[in-house]
Amino acid sequence: MEWRQVAPDFAFDGSWRDIYVLATTLSDWQVVLDMLRRLEPPPVYRLDGVVRAIPDRAEDAFETRASASALLSFLIGKAVLNCHFFAVDEMEFDLDPREIGDSDQFERLIGFMRLLGELTGKAVLLTPENFKESPILRYSPDTRQIVWVPREFGR
Repeated sequence: MEWRQVAPDFAFDGSWRDIYVLATTLSDWQVVLDMLRRLEPPPVYRLDGVVRAIPDRAEDAFETRASASALLSFLIGKAVLNCHFFAVDEMEFDLDPREIGDSDQFERLIGFMRLLGELTGKAVLLTPENFKESPILRYSPDTRQIVWVPREFGR
């Protein structure tokens, strides 16, 4: 799969793209949070817009989410990815597709997807915003490959 093949799936249509890891547990979240904490530059965690320390324990992020709006933002290359901690059983990271504008950014994005899959041992999907059932890219932990799912007209 090459950037030129998938580039149309990143054309801006007014919506973001989402990265999902489904059927997650607090243990999966903990492993991913621990990895994100090591990124340079470090992620920024906000509660109701105020910068705070990233919670040490994944469960704390979800307990806080019950009473405050949580947002964890970090860079993958030049692209900003965001996590809102919507649900324990589903990781979701959103991104502006305009920030994936060349092969270098695309390679960084699929590298992040592979890393999520390797850390959790679960499938990772890149989809149009809020369309888990309509993946653009899919990482399989069984094959350790990312596969492009060509778009059907009108889908």
